[in-house]
Amino acid sequence: MAINQELSIKFGKQVRRLREARGLSSADASRLLLMDRSNWSRIETGKTNITISTMNEICKKLNITFQELFEEFNHID
Repeated sequence: MAINQELSIKFGKQVRRLREARGLSSADASRLLLMDRSNWSRIETGKTNITISTMNEICKKLNITFQELFEEFNHID
């Protein structure tokens, strides 16, 4: 598996974990972010790369910090 794909999958799993910890469904999250549900699904499954601006919006809408968003990350070889 390519490093970029591995990172996207790991990031998506972290987003899902944080969303679920806040008691939100994926539909709730996509509405909060004014995003199509299929786009939200692609983020959580690691099938897309997102911009820093989108990461920032996720943090704001889920009331999390960038540190929380990336707390599961160490470097990947």
